Amino acid sequence: MPESGGFSYNKQWLSSFIQASGSASGLGSGKDTQVLLVEREAQVAELSTAFSDESLAFGCLGLITGGIGCGKTELLEEAARRARDAGFRVVSASCSPAEQSLPYAMIDQLFRDLALAGELPLMPDALRPARGDTGPSPELLRFYHEVLTTIAASGPVLLAIDDIQYADEPSLRSLLYLYRRFQGSPVTVMVTHGAQFGIDATTPLGELLFQPRIHRVTVGSLSKEGICQLIRCQQGGKRRDAGEVIALTGGNPLLAKALLQDPFPARAASSVGDSFLYAALACIHSSGTAGLRTARAMAVLGSNVSVELLSRLTGLEARITKRLIQALNDTGILSDRGFCHPQVRAAVLDNLPTNEAAELHHRAAILLHEEGAPTLVLAQHLLAAGRLSEPWATKVLIEAGREALQTDQVSLALKCLRAAEEQAADERERLIINTELATSVWRVKPEVAARKLSALAEPISQGRLPAARLLALVPGMLWHGLEQEAISALEFVEASGPADPALRSTRDATLLWIQCNYPGVATRLGSLIESIPAHPPTSPPVPDHSGYDALWALTSVVQGNQVDTAVGTAEQVLQRVRIGDKTIESLTAAISALLYAGRLDLADSWCERLGSEAADRKAPTWQAVLCALRGQVALQRGDLPAASQLADEALRLTSAFGWGVGIGLPLSTGINAAINKGDYRTAEKFVLQPVPERLFETRFGLHYLVARGRYHLAQGHLQAALADFLSCGERIRSWGIDSTGLVTWRIGAAETWLRMNNRERAVQLIEELLAMNNPSQSGVRGSALRVLAMTAPPSRQQKLLAEALELLQASGNRHEMALVLADLSGLHRELGDRARGRTYARRAWRIAKDCGAAALCRSLFPSAHDRILSSAPDDLTMAEVIGSLTEAERRVGALAAQGHSNRDIADRLFITVSTVEQHLTRVYRKLDVRHRQDLPSSLAFNEPDRNTA
Repeated sequence: MPESGGFSYNKQWLSSFIQASGSASGLGSGKDTQVLLVEREAQVAELSTAFSDESLAFGCLGLITGGIGCGKTELLEEAARRARDAGFRVVSASCSPAEQSLPYAMIDQLFRDLALAGELPLMPDALRPARGDTGPSPELLRFYHEVLTTIAASGPVLLAIDDIQYADEPSLRSLLYLYRRFQGSPVTVMVTHGAQFGIDATTPLGELLFQPRIHRVTVGSLSKEGICQLIRCQQGGKRRDAGEVIALTGGNPLLAKALLQDPFPARAASSVGDSFLYAALACIHSSGTAGLRTARAMAVLGSNVSVELLSRLTGLEARITKRLIQALNDTGILSDRGFCHPQVRAAVLDNLPTNEAAELHHRAAILLHEEGAPTLVLAQHLLAAGRLSEPWATKVLIEAGREALQTDQVSLALKCLRAAEEQAADERERLIINTELATSVWRVKPEVAARKLSALAEPISQGRLPAARLLALVPGMLWHGLEQEAISALEFVEASGPADPALRSTRDATLLWIQCNYPGVATRLGSLIESIPAHPPTSPPVPDHSGYDALWALTSVVQGNQVDTAVGTAEQVLQRVRIGDKTIESLTAAISALLYAGRLDLADSWCERLGSEAADRKAPTWQAVLCALRGQVALQRGDLPAASQLADEALRLTSAFGWGVGIGLPLSTGINAAINKGDYRTAEKFVLQPVPERLFETRFGLHYLVARGRYHLAQGHLQAALADFLSCGERIRSWGIDSTGLVTWRIGAAETWLRMNNRERAVQLIEELLAMNNPSQSGVRGSALRVLAMTAPPSRQQKLLAEALELLQASGNRHEMALVLADLSGLHRELGDRARGRTYARRAWRIAKDCGAAALCRSLFPSAHDRILSSAPDDLTMAEVIGSLTEAERRVGALAAQGHSNRDIADRLFITVSTVEQHLTRVYRKLDVRHRQDLPSSLAFNEPDRNTA
């Protein structure tokens, strides 16, 4: 068997398989080769009458007919065995297509062995047929008659001939001559004939088989009881169900025996093994050259094929095609819809010679194109043919590539587009196809997209592509650092003066997208950026303006304008847009708007939903981007293990080269999470990861600069830390996007100034931040107050920290909550209130442990760290424990305590059931309970509105 996974038809193996199955062999051998005959009693009884004295007195012909694999040869063998038992001399021959063109091949088989054994005279040389003789001479016929008379003189004779439809014509003429002279001679002829071949009465075979003295028996498929009998005879092992065997074989004896001969499948019961496939191929080959051609053509065309189409593809007459289809239907190979079993079709295709397969696919493509077949069907035949000489082939492949992308058949889409590129009529068409390839492959292989875009750099810079194509390439070019090419593309589009409303809308959305994600590039576009409408159009020029809406929402949140309106707009986009190649930027922009606006539950819920869809649709790049965004959500919640895991997953799904400038997002999450956990080795690994130079012109680069600055600060590299924080601030200010929601560079810089003993500069930065009033950013304000408290005298610190704790509880950032509680612990111990200081330390330790901040846990209880890890401080009051819950955890816990189901809670809070389960897991762990009925009734709950869920 081939190791490649395909099924190879081996004629030598097939021959031994058929013999082992009792389908052929043993005729006239004199050996006891009795095989298992099931439901053939009536046929055996009918054939037995051929051996009666009355039949022998007049000469007799027995005809066994039936479908392929129905046991005609087995029945002939049984008749031969009974004939020998009755005293007959059995003389046999087995015909085959290979010998059909050899004159006298069959008749020679009948008599040669006896002649060589000395029982019969050898044929005189004078009687041997000359080359080119079309029929037996009278002398030769008389010789055959004398030979047969000699044999019959010593007792009755049975001439047993298998597959007589393959007999050569001179042999048939000789046999017909002999049969007409059997009257009064003890000679019986018994033959098998495949029903699929039909009988033409005008031929020697037809004349023989339409003789009046004939015993005709027909064998067909087995009934359910017959199949049960076969199953009972099966040796050992797990047995198949009779209904299942009938469904897979149609009751065909050969297929059924082969199916039962294979081991029971470990996979689905509908799976079949090698013996079954060999038997199926044997049946197809036994249908003759025309039958084989028909089966191969049907395998190429697939299901629901019309007789007319099949006839045109094979070149056979429709009546012959119809008869062959019926024969293969009767065999259990085909059904009304095509092959009964997909593995049989695959085996037929595997054994189709390469050149013949290509020719069949090529002709199928032409015929199907004439019939108006679907584009994807035509494309698959064109790809298999490897010949695209037809003038319509390139257009079909391009359209098929687009259709395949819409149904997530990315691999097929890329094959179609690559084949179309090779056959493009001119350079312009080739360039357009390459743009399709560059945008299509990004979802699975962004590295390939990068190389395609680099190859398109020159034609892009020269404006040799249509405006719509240039705009489609801009996001990919900027993602992969091709800034100048992207700017050139935009300038060419602007110079063309796009009059089409849809094109103008796309241009505006593209410019807004650049302003959101590539502010460094936006500063170089000058008047183009200034031409962007300030608000989403109330009467948009195109029906779908979701992309513009999402980008407007993100821009508004980043700039701190109309945040609540922007959040509502982002939600609407997420609800009405399906993820795709042309919408992924819109969706990630909408999620980013929710993230920067502090709507963490909503952002997390949409990341989860869309990430699951991306995984189902096998789009790893989409998954990676959504993982990175979800990692940012986890980081803002203070869920450090989740943030680390999501950052790692994002980097695993796509290579660093494929990430392009977007790599700043997962790297920043990984660095921050590792620092907060105290895992500086992992943080260093991320910091040492090479990044594109163009990263620092992007929004993602701002996150990276702050994260790298925090790493330097944690390592005591104060000058390097300050340089990163201030560099981030300079960029934000020069780009005009200075807001509290984007990145917290001021907090990092203030902490660094404090470490450098410059309290004045630290206070200045924090007060600047606090003056930028943004109610949606309670977490940022809480973190700022924590740092401001470091600069204040003890008398003021407690108030600042208390306010910070309240804000952070509302935001849900548990790691920052733990830091504030740790500061409160230190403050009270410094003021001499050790008991209260220890209470705050316990609360801080519990939250720090829950969010994975091991370094903070060690700093709170350094001398008893190991003991604490195994058994947390247990003398917290229930009020203190409830106080350690985030606002989201408290809402979910309160509804659960009231008896609401997870689904009810999800619906009321506008989050997913998965998010509810995650919150409840943390609530149970913090409150040390196992069941929802154990939740305390003291959990408070205020019904949220949609924007704060």
